[in-house]
Amino acid sequence: MEKKNTKRINIGDLLGQSACFSDDGSFGKSEYAFKFNLPAMYDLCRVLNLYTPMLEQLKKPGLASDILNDRINSEELKDKLYKTQFVFDEPSKTVLGLVGVSYVGYSNQDFLDDVCFSLSGKKQKSWMPNFGEFDFSTSYSINTHLSLRLKNESKKGVVKGKGGEADDISILGLQISNSMAGGKALRMAYFVKRMVCANGLILPVGGTQARLIHAGQRKNFNKRLAEKMAEVIGSLGTVKKTLEALGDIEFSPEKLAKQFDDLKKLYSIIPGKDLEQLGSDKLKHLTGDLKQFDKGEREHQRNIKLIAEIPNLIGGEHSDRVFKSQYRDNATMFDFINVFTEEAKKCCEPSKRIQIEKSTGEFADFIAKNKQSFA
Repeated sequence: MEKKNTKRINIGDLLGQSACFSDDGSFGKSEYAFKFNLPAMYDLCRVLNLYTPMLEQLKKPGLASDILNDRINSEELKDKLYKTQFVFDEPSKTVLGLVGVSYVGYSNQDFLDDVCFSLSGKKQKSWMPNFGEFDFSTSYSINTHLSLRLKNESKKGVVKGKGGEADDISILGLQISNSMAGGKALRMAYFVKRMVCANGLILPVGGTQARLIHAGQRKNFNKRLAEKMAEVIGSLGTVKKTLEALGDIEFSPEKLAKQFDDLKKLYSIIPGKDLEQLGSDKLKHLTGDLKQFDKGEREHQRNIKLIAEIPNLIGGEHSDRVFKSQYRDNATMFDFINVFTEEAKKCCEPSKRIQIEKSTGEFADFIAKNKQSFA
């Protein structure tokens, strides 16, 4: 149904029919009107060079429509808009995103069929997809953006416990994403599911392996997809090494504060939670202890204490059990990473959960690749 209901229409053609914004959100004429979901409105504002939060804060009725009409009819954007299309859901007349006229549409059904064929070598003939040596784990569909997670039970990463006991096992797999409403590339990443707590982690795939442009004939695209997936699957061993590296690195707030260049990024991994502010509020009583240091060292010592406090700020039942585990001599960077992924698991909103897992994966990848700096 998604493939059948998703249509495209040229913005220039609509403008040629005197379409305009009204009611601070809808676009069209009296006999028809499109409404926009939030991602589509953000896309449109980006094309129109408008700051979306500013529009959201306008109080005067009709003012947002006036601003949007002024920009969408501006001479400087005319050529660009005539080469841009709305992607919309036909039954609800809801705009889902914006694409260029040369954009090659790729439905999620075609995407699923092609992934199955690439992994199994067979065309799908039943309602139960065949992913070859992989099994279905879970999937998320957000505004036609489908993220498919596959696991391979035979591919595992193992972090050893004390004395070789209580191995910490993670199942390895893939996350493959496609969008029908803009974004020209099919994207691939590694997916890690930690068995002790069922936390998920998205690790980046290096270089050009991560993306496949929506372009060319279907037959050639299928060939390129199969080749790309073979490359990514062949590199699954790097994920195992990443997990083992994280398990070998002792959790050290001191070294993190020194080696990680963008601590603001670390403190903001959880959308809507400023860990720096939360930690500062909790550690106010330590302000006096830092006065003995000069400004630079005082900030460094403050960051050490903030990082050390993060597991207490967002740690949950499972991460506490692992982070303070009797099976470990010390907490490791792998433990620290999973403090964030457990927070992701609590999220009811899929887009937020995926964002946390992705940001945490990028952080984990940095730590593993710079293992010597944390030794």
